[in-house]
Amino acid sequence: MTERLPLFFLLASHLFVSGVLSTSILSIENKCKNTIWPVLYSWQSEVSTTGFALKSGETRDINAPSSWYGLISARTLCSNSTGNFLCVTGDCESGQIECNDVSYGWSTVTYVYIKIDDGGTSTYKISLEYGYNLPITVSPSQSTSETCMSSGCMVDLNKTCPDNLKKFSEGNLNACSSACQESGSSEDCCTGSFNSKQTCKPSQYVNFERACPSAYSYAFGDNNITFTCSNTTDYVITFCPSSIPNITRNKKNNNRSSMAPLPEPKDNSQGKLIAIVGGCSAAVVVIIGVIAVVMRAKNARKKSVFNDENSQMRSQSYISMISESIFGENPPMDGKVKPPNIQVFINFRGEQLRTNFVGHLVDALRRSEINVFIDNQEQRGEDLTKLFERINDSGIAIAVFSSRYTQSKWCLEELVKIKERADQGRLKVLPVFYKVTPENVKRLKGEFADHFRDKELMFGCDEPKIKQWRDAIISVSHKFGLTFDENSSVLESDFIETIVKAVLKMLQAKSTVESGQSSR
Repeated sequence: MTERLPLFFLLASHLFVSGVLSTSILSIENKCKNTIWPVLYSWQSEVSTTGFALKSGETRDINAPSSWYGLISARTLCSNSTGNFLCVTGDCESGQIECNDVSYGWSTVTYVYIKIDDGGTSTYKISLEYGYNLPITVSPSQSTSETCMSSGCMVDLNKTCPDNLKKFSEGNLNACSSACQESGSSEDCCTGSFNSKQTCKPSQYVNFERACPSAYSYAFGDNNITFTCSNTTDYVITFCPSSIPNITRNKKNNNRSSMAPLPEPKDNSQGKLIAIVGGCSAAVVVIIGVIAVVMRAKNARKKSVFNDENSQMRSQSYISMISESIFGENPPMDGKVKPPNIQVFINFRGEQLRTNFVGHLVDALRRSEINVFIDNQEQRGEDLTKLFERINDSGIAIAVFSSRYTQSKWCLEELVKIKERADQGRLKVLPVFYKVTPENVKRLKGEFADHFRDKELMFGCDEPKIKQWRDAIISVSHKFGLTFDENSSVLESDFIETIVKAVLKMLQAKSTVESGQSSR
């Protein structure tokens, strides 16, 4: 036993260092004159909070696990005087200080994207793509080269922001929106026929380009710098700094692509462990090592069982689809039967999706006791009234974008209605990018755009209709969503479970907001 102890001690020490300390510390500082409410949104892995209050002069440390990918922003001028927690800028629509990490949409705020990669690097970028509300700096703990250095953005809104993009509250200028965020047009969002540096001109962005040379402001800007550091780097994110670094950097390293959401968040229970700093005695280290071994074994068993259940789910779903249609639970749309209490409407294109991915998704949602509606077969007539009624009855819509999505006029018509309800604040939308990149959908590129151009040729005489479709695609695709990449290691069944979890969170957030409103 005595001979084995040193080996066990080394094993425990290794597990302690590699398993527990594999985090980056995100220190969020508030040097503004007033309280701010930071937001942390996670695309991959999770952190301990999604939103909190930070008084002037305060700092809060957040432990971000390895493989975390998310964004940081800040809300301003917040209050719960109405019974719901609301903010003038950056409101995440949760009705409370913590933000729902799915229903939160792009806001007119200053964003910082941070991606911590298991491969050994981490990257960050400051983005003004959707607007600007607070000055900011990001300072890596290991600023050792031009690829890993501090940067920031600080502007005078009165001088920098175009008049038509200024955002006021009670007579005070609080934020500056982006042209794309305001209009959603192809010309302002650099999509469709404006998807090149020659056709998409930065007229609305010139001042921000000059004031913030290290920030992303529009798709074909000359700046758009992504900084790369080691994955053990800590970051200090300061709102309202007294000054910002002077950035001079070789632009050949610029990254002009928008940082779109990665595939769905993965379960990373180790990432939720808080880093333990300080000296520990040998006995304490050994105890931690034992705990780590037990936890890892437990997680391995859990993963094995989960994969077995996923395999069984796929088999059962396939068998049930052969024996009887899983869509038979909904009555036919003949107007003779009163529709059920719809909660989730699924907008998608194609028979192949219906009998595979969407079929499994519907099955999984219903197993979680979520009311679902999908169109049993795409409507062949011109009257979409019944479908629109179902959208009106829904609290959530899932828009499944695939490469051939725009081949269907009915999908596009549904999407226009979905956008209309979302703009009215009556519908939450979750875009799902299935085997198509968010970039191709948001900017109308690739095969997705090719099929849309076919629709433009077919309905070229109806320009208002084409514009409605285009605006709906851009608006919905710019909301936070989930992406399935067929080349990734993520199983489709795991991705479906992620969607179900996202919908459950959205329903919970919606219920919280509605209960708050009814209590007033």
